[in-house]
Amino acid sequence: MKWRSGPRPWAINLFAILLLASSLYSFVANLLALDEFVEIVQYDLPSIAWTQDLAIVWLSALFSIVLFPLVWIWGLGSRVARIVVTVLTLPAWLYLIAHIWIIVTRSVIDIAGLIDNLVVVTAISLLFTPSASQWIAMNENETCPETIE
Repeated sequence: MKWRSGPRPWAINLFAILLLASSLYSFVANLLALDEFVEIVQYDLPSIAWTQDLAIVWLSALFSIVLFPLVWIWGLGSRVARIVVTVLTLPAWLYLIAHIWIIVTRSVIDIAGLIDNLVVVTAISLLFTPSASQWIAMNENETCPETIE
């Protein structure tokens, strides 16, 4: 695969912005509340002796994991990365449904979690708009008609 030249459709650009913003928000928010994050991962993965240093490495790895498919989709127009990212965001869809269920049944709102899940789901949905699908499907030599002005 070669790096795609020329302009990207608005949906691809907005996907990249939203996914980057969501992952950067999670990264920074967890760094700012590092003690809480260490407690959470200690509960989730008790077999590891979590320290603040290890938690920072873990957060950096999670942030990097998001950046790889983002670059593959935005820069290379990878069809495989679009499918992988879609499958990997299934938990975000489930969390969104759970947030809506909790809002309806208990009137409790976790606004930050709800917005983060909405952003991720919206970003992934943008990959299936007609302009994004056409841009991803085209060869490196072609020019997308919707990006020509």
